[in-house]
Amino acid sequence: MEMKKAKPRNKKGILLTLLMLIIFILMISELVSYVLTNISYNEIATRTSIAINTAAFSTSLTSGIASDMQYSMYAAMQKLYSHGVPISNSPYGNNVAVKYLYSMIYNGTENGVVYNSLVNSSIVNYVPAMEKHASALGFGLKIINPSLRVYENGTWSISSEYTALAIINSSSGTFTYPVKAVATVPLSGLEAEYILPLTFTNYQSVATATPFQQMLQINSSKYSGMEASNLDNIEFIYPNGTVIPSWLESGASNSSSNSIYWLKLNGISANGYKEVYMVFANPSRNMFNRIDVGEAPQLSCGSTPTSSCSTYAEYDDGASVFNRYWNFNGTTMPSGFTEYTDGGGSASVDNGLYLSLSGGSCSPPSYLSFVYGTPISASGTIVETYSSGTRTAGPTDLGIYTGNSDSAGGYGGVANTWGWGYGTIAGGYGNIGNPFDISSGSGVASMYWIGEGDEAIGWNYDFVSSTNNAETYSNSLYMAIGTGHCTGGSVMNYYWLRTRAYPPNGVMPATSIGSPSLYIS
Repeated sequence: MEMKKAKPRNKKGILLTLLMLIIFILMISELVSYVLTNISYNEIATRTSIAINTAAFSTSLTSGIASDMQYSMYAAMQKLYSHGVPISNSPYGNNVAVKYLYSMIYNGTENGVVYNSLVNSSIVNYVPAMEKHASALGFGLKIINPSLRVYENGTWSISSEYTALAIINSSSGTFTYPVKAVATVPLSGLEAEYILPLTFTNYQSVATATPFQQMLQINSSKYSGMEASNLDNIEFIYPNGTVIPSWLESGASNSSSNSIYWLKLNGISANGYKEVYMVFANPSRNMFNRIDVGEAPQLSCGSTPTSSCSTYAEYDDGASVFNRYWNFNGTTMPSGFTEYTDGGGSASVDNGLYLSLSGGSCSPPSYLSFVYGTPISASGTIVETYSSGTRTAGPTDLGIYTGNSDSAGGYGGVANTWGWGYGTIAGGYGNIGNPFDISSGSGVASMYWIGEGDEAIGWNYDFVSSTNNAETYSNSLYMAIGTGHCTGGSVMNYYWLRTRAYPPNGVMPATSIGSPSLYIS
């Protein structure tokens, strides 16, 4: 707070101090009134009191002046609530006060930038009262050019600046003082949020499935000031406020340049789009709930969880996002899976599915796979798993077959130097190709077989397709997880298995990202 005083200890100085205090508290109260729409009056009073007590002149306050300030603050609160319209679920609301705050603040995005400068009518309404109060004390007071500007002072903080020219007449003469009062209202810990507009556009002439799993890749480091270190303060909503089930797959850090989310949308029409909001709650607030906001099971345990990790799948809501989903939590294989093996391997479940296959050559062949007994609708389905470990020759990770047996025909992959192929779990495969060299490491393996001669595998969403029709296509197919023919020596770990909707013509709807805005909930 800045001011110029001719004689600090005379009555003019005291009156100016009083004037500044009144302006200061009115400015704080008005700003707080418009911002904290769902915070009680008592909490505002406490915060304002703290702000006042940090000023050097606080000891000069009399009980009467303090009472006047309390009354002014209460009057400001009453002005807010006099609108009498509740805030809707829309990010902009239908409360007049919230819209007014929006008009002052939401015209820019960079911290420290003043968004608007205006004369606040409610502040100006107090000017005559202050002038009348000065007259009662025996001074003439005229305040001219009052203005208030509101700006984002930093992440989770709003400031306002009140300026005026105070002309004081007294027996000692006429004095002019420029008045500048600044107050910062911290939003930390309050129901304030940032929203990031997202638009998903389907440029295909075919609508997506309903529901549809939309991939979102985002540079989290760009928004680190709004994020918790592990991104657990983020959720997604439609414009009407409905929460969108979301699942954080990877990049769970506010320093990540590529965080991958999956959102379960209610479909996107042909050549249409869907608008949603990425919501950043206060970084101290954990939004993960295992219901509609969550993360992949292994993330809280690190990249290679062990059985001793007590938080495996603690916030995993994958079952709410994907069409079928398993995270291999616990110590038993989920129901519905049938094991097929030549007896040369072992399997265990404990914070993931662990497969170990003995031998080291194709003679004799070795295999160990689990086939899920309920068929999938192949025409619109992608099967995926996240795995790590050592892969030897022959298809590993995934398979899609025409029946629930080790003799049913189908496709197996992904592998290391051998490639992927068609055939059976027990009998072996015909080689199609070797698109990925992944003898060791972790990643997402994908596979689809959506039509006759229309199949593909992927590694970390890099897909390689084929037009092979050696196997008879059926719309009802059975997915498998494990290691196939000639895979002796493989040691594989699987952390989740899922199915998701095939995007229109194989093209994921495009993502456009807007600018973050402060949203008072």
